[in-house]
Amino acid sequence: MASSSSSNSANYDVPWVEKYRPSKVVDIVGNEDAVSRLQVGPPGTGKTTSILALAHELLGPNYREAVLELNASDDRGIDVVRNKIKMFAQKKVTLPPGRHKVVILDEADSMTSGAQQALRRTMEIYSNSTRFALACNTSSKIIEPIQSRCAIVRFSRLSDQEILGRLMVVVQAEKVGLRSLNLGICPKLNILRIEAMLMVSLELKGCGGLSEASLNCPFLTSLDASFCSQLTDDCLSATTRACPLIESLILMSCPSIGLDGLCSLQWLPNLALLDLSYTFLVNLQPVFDSCSQLKVLKLQACKFLTDSSLEPLYKGGALPALQELDLSYGTLCQKAIEELLSCCTHLTRVSLNGCVNMHDLNWGYSRGNFPELPGVSVLSIASSYENIHVSSEQPTRLLQNLNCVGCSNIRKVFIPSTAHCSHLLFLNLSLSANLKEVDVACLNLCWLNLSHCSSLEVLKLECPRLTNLFLQSCNIDEGAVEAAISKCTLLETLDVRFCPKISSTSMVRFRAACSGLKRIYSSLATSSA
Repeated sequence: MASSSSSNSANYDVPWVEKYRPSKVVDIVGNEDAVSRLQVGPPGTGKTTSILALAHELLGPNYREAVLELNASDDRGIDVVRNKIKMFAQKKVTLPPGRHKVVILDEADSMTSGAQQALRRTMEIYSNSTRFALACNTSSKIIEPIQSRCAIVRFSRLSDQEILGRLMVVVQAEKVGLRSLNLGICPKLNILRIEAMLMVSLELKGCGGLSEASLNCPFLTSLDASFCSQLTDDCLSATTRACPLIESLILMSCPSIGLDGLCSLQWLPNLALLDLSYTFLVNLQPVFDSCSQLKVLKLQACKFLTDSSLEPLYKGGALPALQELDLSYGTLCQKAIEELLSCCTHLTRVSLNGCVNMHDLNWGYSRGNFPELPGVSVLSIASSYENIHVSSEQPTRLLQNLNCVGCSNIRKVFIPSTAHCSHLLFLNLSLSANLKEVDVACLNLCWLNLSHCSSLEVLKLECPRLTNLFLQSCNIDEGAVEAAISKCTLLETLDVRFCPKISSTSMVRFRAACSGLKRIYSSLATSSA
């Protein structure tokens, strides 16, 4: 029993790189043409393994006695050649006819010039009884007389498929419960075959050549295939059928995905996150029809979506569970954006960064009339939080986070208390260079970023719970800032760095207007309470 336990412990302690090193030439992965003949190539391509496997096959049970293996990067001097190598070559070993002793010199290009000259002489004298196998990374560092006595075999880098195939052999042999696999950026990986019954997360980001995949991962819940530019509809269909529990699917920058690929989403009843950013899709109807549980939909830079592409969302009530929508860098018109924001009141996070067709964000009224927005009916509007009377049909927006960064054509933002944005916590309008007027009355807004809005002139705030206000690099004057923060009684942080119209005396006025201020950041100095 003790012997068995000791044996198991010994096997367990062997590194897998040694435990699974091929002992036969036929088991070596990659470089098939080279694995049959000094061996030259990058580290990790199988040079040493090939030599060892060949020696095992040629010498069999005599391997231990008839093979001398040295790492020339450690044993690199002339004394090693004169003592260890020469003495081994002189040693008498009984071998079958046609077999010779073998000296294996790994990293031979690290040997000194003197050691190589001595080795050359030893190779000449003992050529009848001893063969020499030299593995090196750079053949030019081996002296010409030695090169002329060797058959040079060049090894190349193993392909991604070969590495992955061998890795899966080890995983299965060790019975590893592989739950997560990140293949990183493998641009040359074009065929993928994985069988991992317990895997829940697979990342293929950057596998640009991947066009064929066979996955047997029944418990897979997260798949990131972003930047897999050759991923086809057939491949996606096979994957969704084989992995029906997927909840998160990222297909960003997969231009080969089309309508048939989207139709295969019907096999993913639990899909909650779908990223189709930077694709060439025109029709999203399969998504609206099949993904009833979808909570996050990302459509960044989908330039081919038309103004009517999202109509099922705000006219047909599609995706009722949707909470987060990202339309950044898209081409939707102002009207489509307005209808989307007014009707999809269940959304909690919306990103419209870089939308060039967005000109205003107006959730108020103009010339005494409330805009004709579908599903919104206002009976009367008041200018304060008290005495607001609206019809029972007026929905409350669940929106918590709105991002409109870099919307260069926005000129005015108007969000009155009657817009029913009581859940809005974060509003980011930074880098909107043409934004001139901001008028916001949100009861629970706590974070507002207007940095780098260089045209900003008017700022009106009725945000009693605002704690952070960023006005970095804005052209607004100190009077407008003072008036705005006077109604923000919980304000703690104010950033007015690089504001040309803000002077050092403004800090005193700001603290007087808002007594709760703890930090004021300016280009002059950072002031703390």
